[in-house]
Amino acid sequence: GATTAAFSAGWQYIYGNLAHRPWLSVLGNHDYGGWRFDKGWPQQIGYSFVNHNWIMPARYYKKRMPHKGYDVDYFMIDSNAWDADWPNNRVNHNICSNHNYGGVSTCAANGGMPNIEGCRGWFWRTYKQQKRWLRHHLAKSKARWKAVVTHFPCGYDSGFYREMKRRHGLDLMVTGHRHQQELWKTTSKSNYVQSFMQTSNWHGDAPACFVTGGGGGIVSEKFSYADYGHDLAWYGFFHLTFTKDHLKIVLINDFEQEDGEWIVYPHGTKGWHRQMKVRATGNALCGSWCGDGNNPWWKVCPWGREPWISCGGCQGCKKQR
Repeated sequence: GATTAAFSAGWQYIYGNLAHRPWLSVLGNHDYGGWRFDKGWPQQIGYSFVNHNWIMPARYYKKRMPHKGYDVDYFMIDSNAWDADWPNNRVNHNICSNHNYGGVSTCAANGGMPNIEGCRGWFWRTYKQQKRWLRHHLAKSKARWKAVVTHFPCGYDSGFYREMKRRHGLDLMVTGHRHQQELWKTTSKSNYVQSFMQTSNWHGDAPACFVTGGGGGIVSEKFSYADYGHDLAWYGFFHLTFTKDHLKIVLINDFEQEDGEWIVYPHGTKGWHRQMKVRATGNALCGSWCGDGNNPWWKVCPWGREPWISCGGCQGCKKQR
């Protein structure tokens, strides 16, 4: 009853008739609890078997969407291991943090983390399992289009996803986590986008990718150093138009204006090979606060420690590598 009421208030009431269409869903860090892991993620999975328009039968799964003359295969991945650390580390951005003490302290009955101390290992172990699963099923897929939907944004696990494009034809990634809209286009005029792509080595040989995190129940990032406008917006959504021969990605901001557009071609085609060769240009960002007393290099440079990417262009981070 409580789960049904929560979905009625937080999903169906807000989205109205759109909630009567199928939603392919994945878990984000706040679905676990942000700095905890016991805030109802198994109930979200279970709700898939109550309302069939809410599609999330597991933490990771695949779904084929047939279209006239072609198919799109979606692979849903739980990437929240990037926010799973030892209990005393990054306590305000750590699903496995010591904030879990005093709670239920286990999700073992749902196949989840056995305890607080075992939380980090559970996340990273199951993430490795997912990557093996994804590699296997991408290789088997004969779909015209192949897409991954996951929470952590473009740039995370760059080498792995570039391999998935090169070897198995991964065409698209739909991501979130950062509370804004980002179109990671290799020809983008946004210095912010180009900087992020440079720092994470995300060029034409990586899947087409966008970050859609500017539509939830929290305010936008509104970074002072970011050049919002083309390919980058505080709020909005992305509109995707698939055809057999191309995909059109359009960024719509909260004023119903187009802030970016990209045409992507399916794997193996001439357009795909041409786009594979394009490299992002521009210089990586270096925030003025990077390396100061509150933001030492060891804290801001490693992968998975937001806002690592804002310091990617600093000499201090280059030395760390």
